[in-house]
Amino acid sequence: MKTIQLISITIIIFLLKSCHSASHIAGTYSYIPVNSPGGQMYIFSHDPNKFEYFFKIEGSVLEYSSGTWEQDGKTIILNGFDEKNLNVLNIVSKVEISPIISTNNIIVKYNENSPDTFTKVDIIINGNSGVPISADTAFFVNEVRTLLVKTYLSHDGYLLRNPYHIDTVYSPEISVDDEYPNKKIFLTININRDDFYRIPLVDTLTIKNKNTLLKRNYKFKKIRK
Repeated sequence: MKTIQLISITIIIFLLKSCHSASHIAGTYSYIPVNSPGGQMYIFSHDPNKFEYFFKIEGSVLEYSSGTWEQDGKTIILNGFDEKNLNVLNIVSKVEISPIISTNNIIVKYNENSPDTFTKVDIIINGNSGVPISADTAFFVNEVRTLLVKTYLSHDGYLLRNPYHIDTVYSPEISVDDEYPNKKIFLTININRDDFYRIPLVDTLTIKNKNTLLKRNYKFKKIRK
């Protein structure tokens, strides 16, 4: 009986430790080589399990990825960008029927992040006409069947410190029901310059302890919770 109780207690302690480690992964971890002007950084959030990855030199981003993570024992599995979504811009859209207005009204909430004058956004309507967006705005159009958001970098003759990896990011095409001619179309768009430094990232990390993650020979130390 004592043996069974001891085994049960051991299992419970193991499960509690597993839950504890999963809930404490959230935070910022960095790896900066000695005498290096830059390094790598992971930012983990918990519930939902999301992450961001940065490789920076002197504060400038060279590589960026984001996605979801899951834990399997002492292994963290990263599901970042891949070939299917590397150039995909996720936006939030909603369509409402509006009998009050006599045409279609497109209402844009743009960039919760800091404004970036080099990042340009166009809303492509019906596959041809593009409307430039640089801030929260609203405008009217007579006919809307499809919408697509295109964003790109335009450095206006300035040389960028670090060449970007991808030049254009698109949202999935949004089909708008043409049965009702008068609609309010709400778009929420968040984009920043880091998105043009995206890299595919499907990888694993190993949990060494509550403050250290291992990526092959690199030790990422927790610097913020």
